[in-house]
Amino acid sequence: MTIICAYRDTAAGKTWLGSNSRGLVGDTVLPGDVSKWTIFGDWAFAFSGKGLVTDVILGLEAEFPKTDKNVHAVVALIRKALRDMEIGKEDDGAMDFQTHGLLVHRSGKIYDIDGHLSVAPINEDTLWACGSGMDYALGASHALTAQSISPRDVLKSSIEAAIALDSGCPGTPIIEEF
Repeated sequence: MTIICAYRDTAAGKTWLGSNSRGLVGDTVLPGDVSKWTIFGDWAFAFSGKGLVTDVILGLEAEFPKTDKNVHAVVALIRKALRDMEIGKEDDGAMDFQTHGLLVHRSGKIYDIDGHLSVAPINEDTLWACGSGMDYALGASHALTAQSISPRDVLKSSIEAAIALDSGCPGTPIIEEF
């Protein structure tokens, strides 16, 4: 599994993206340190789950709405591509793509995307996370935000907590400014 996080620091006008650096196949930790984040134009995205969702989106780079501010246009393209590839299963009348992710626009808007590809905006100056280490990262963020720690360091420490406490989040923190 994984831990992916995003944090919009409005005072500094920066958005921080973070993830653990390694992946898993079964219980085997893969070699190499790689960010879970991909950037297409004005959008950054990262998904947790079985990995197929990210592979499908990477195949959309040529048609991805890189400069469109409309998150729903981005999600509609992703939904169509996943359906075309027959990824997901029907769950109570809605498709469940068995993933969870974050979409971040260069303007600083952060969106949580659930398995049904429902979009939920995240408040500015709030760390948000997805993946198996989500609860650890959010708990650490809650405890650290009350202290005088920079948003970047809150993000880094939150990812470190997920790595330390969730065996599904191997590696080291990767922090990127977007």
